[in-house]
Amino acid sequence: TEDITVSINGINLKTDALYYFLPEDSSLLGRINGQVIEVNSDFSRLKISVNSDSFNEGRYTLHVKNPGGLESHIPGLQVQYQNPTDIYLSAGWAPGLFISELFQNISGNTGHLLSCNGRISPVFIKKSFGYFGAEVYGNFLHFAHEQEKYSIAGFFSNAVISALYQFPIIKKKFFIAGKIGAGVTFVHNVQYIYPNNAASPYISTMYINASTGIYAQYMITKNLFAALGADYLLVFGSENQVGNPIPSLVYPYINIGWKF
Repeated sequence: TEDITVSINGINLKTDALYYFLPEDSSLLGRINGQVIEVNSDFSRLKISVNSDSFNEGRYTLHVKNPGGLESHIPGLQVQYQNPTDIYLSAGWAPGLFISELFQNISGNTGHLLSCNGRISPVFIKKSFGYFGAEVYGNFLHFAHEQEKYSIAGFFSNAVISALYQFPIIKKKFFIAGKIGAGVTFVHNVQYIYPNNAASPYISTMYINASTGIYAQYMITKNLFAALGADYLLVFGSENQVGNPIPSLVYPYINIGWKF
């Protein structure tokens, strides 16, 4: 939370008057009160302090109402974000959960802990009802599984681009977000190894995916943040590739990142 100072010039300004801002845009709600913090000797100039978190981007009118009820106003105060675009860059742990028989059979298990992810999220539209942007993320997972007649090892990875919506629960401090997008899923460098040390050639396959996800983000400092979320992916391919029903993947994640 940061306070800003507004200087007001006039004649016979009163310290016991009420100074407040009202939005000119009807979609912005709420009166923002100012507190007198300084006045000069002839009462021709005073300064008021206002909580900057109370403002949204838009135009405001300053209202002055003296104790006798007389009121005047000054329109045209423009409020803008100093940084119209925020870029969030993060990385962390993202264990994979395979909710499909196909991928469970390939990897040998439902859950896989040896996984990581990285994300970049530019937010470039900021409104009173939320912030809009995009997210590009990728994750990388290694699996290895031993069966009676052979062992198998390989990698799963995903690359996704999504439309992003953030809603500030506590402005500049705590957000929740949702996203929807699409990308590609790779099953790559998969190899079967048999007891006599014979090994199959490496096998790699690419699929198209559709993705949705949610997360919560907390700003630890002005720039450092932590995020906790999950992505759900549906993987599409020919019937020979994916079978029926459509395979799905879930990647919960916990990240640490930096806002630029």
